[in-house]
Amino acid sequence: MPAYVILDITVNDPDLFEEYKKLAPATIEAYGGRYIARGGKAETLEGDWIPNRVVILEFGSFVAAKNRLNSPEYREARSMRLQAATSNTSVEGGVGLGPHQSPQETFTTPRHRGCEAQEEAAAHHPLRGAISRKETFAGALSVPVKAGLSS
Repeated sequence: MPAYVILDITVNDPDLFEEYKKLAPATIEAYGGRYIARGGKAETLEGDWIPNRVVILEFGSFVAAKNRLNSPEYREARSMRLQAATSNTSVEGGVGLGPHQSPQETFTTPRHRGCEAQEEAAAHHPLRGAISRKETFAGALSVPVKAGLSS
């Protein structure tokens, strides 16, 4: 199951942060990760959260995401990031697309906290097995719908 690391970063030392940005990508790739979003335009849709620099990383698992964070390869870059910026960081579990499944055939239902709850909810959904499901970047459980149906 994929896992998503979500960071909301406030850069305090732009020069040092630029150096960090040169080191971080190799460590993400080394642990099978990739950038989903990196410092692009953000807009608050609900609530009072005012995002700064949002970064979303996808890894193959919780273990891979956490191993990268604590790895010897990331130690120097992490130290730079902690000096150059303050951040809030979390890892969220996901539900991946299976073979023959399309994101266009899904809609999002309320989120269940934690991988086990997501898997349990998906396993007991009345449409399980008949259609596809996918994971949105923030860990929301998506329930499949048959192609041609509108939500």
